[in-house]
Amino acid sequence: MNSYAHLNVEKRGHTAVVTIDNPPANTWNRASLSALKQLVADLNADRDIYALVITGQGEKFFSAG
Repeated sequence: MNSYAHLNVEKRGHTAVVTIDNPPANTWNRASLSALKQLVADLNADRDIYALVITGQGEKFFSAG
């Protein structure tokens, strides 16, 4: 699987778990939004993935900004 800016991807069966990893608040920027767009396109092309879960790294924030 490709590398995506500030996004960690793990496949668990038919589910892709994407973790936003941009400390301290998991904010979005141009690179991470572009990476998310590409990631969704790549997952849509993967016939083994049925679902996508997005979560945030750390204890305090899911995502800010």
